[in-house]
Amino acid sequence: MNRKQTYTVAEHSFSLELDENDLIWKKLARSFSPFENNNITENTLFTLSDCKQLNDLKDTKPLFINPDPNPPGGKINVHQTTTGYLFEMFPFSKETDQSLLLISANGTKAQILLQGNDNERFNRVNTALMLCYLMATIKSRTLLMHASAIINSGTCYIFLGRSGTGKSTHANLWLQHVDGSELLNDDHPIIRIHQNGEVIAYGSPWSGKTPCYRNDSTHLGGIVRIKQAPENHIKRLSFVESYASVMTSCCWGFNWNEELMKEKDITLQELIKKVPSYTLECLPNIDAAILCAENIIKK
Repeated sequence: MNRKQTYTVAEHSFSLELDENDLIWKKLARSFSPFENNNITENTLFTLSDCKQLNDLKDTKPLFINPDPNPPGGKINVHQTTTGYLFEMFPFSKETDQSLLLISANGTKAQILLQGNDNERFNRVNTALMLCYLMATIKSRTLLMHASAIINSGTCYIFLGRSGTGKSTHANLWLQHVDGSELLNDDHPIIRIHQNGEVIAYGSPWSGKTPCYRNDSTHLGGIVRIKQAPENHIKRLSFVESYASVMTSCCWGFNWNEELMKEKDITLQELIKKVPSYTLECLPNIDAAILCAENIIKK
């Protein structure tokens, strides 16, 4: 017998349907249970369900083939089918036991054919939920960011940067030395621009190595790109500089779908017009956190 569970993330609701005895439920509970919503039974953005076989695999057309044989986090290829999109999802450092994800053209229905061990199956479901979420919400001015997010005095500030440049380190310095700071998410916070123009940052079920899965939200006050440097310096960015900075930290480029790329671009431009962006060239020390806070926190 199948179990169907609905979740609400950044005020967007979606459902997952799997065998009620599948071990994936137990693994998902840690990160997704804060987002469970049993009050919604219909009209969700999408439903992801597992299946034993996929039928719509004829006449597929490759849209994006990842040339990297062993990319970080696993490999995903994208194909177009007669009714939607097919994603080949390869596990870490292997090109066998790939899972297949089929998403309908309108994004409301998704099926996943799972392969591999229990941990790989869980990772594929987690990735599939993220991918379905991105496709279903981009037209609602929603972005999933690769960033650390701190709340200070009721306002959120997010820190961007390449892996290893110190996003989490800088966030921890705020937690320790900038009064009133708390962690919202340490890997994938969500930013949403509402119809009234308000820009809100949300926690998400996707938080990387740091187990911070807060179902919380607040106003976004600033975006900071962290860069390692021999001394501390902060700079407010122009519109063009801000676009380049923020764009590279948005999850998934959608370069295989012109419509999705356009929607993402519109959202990015709206975000940059409404929220100031900075570059912080810094050392991993207290002074860097204090300098950043003094310049971006709105008094």
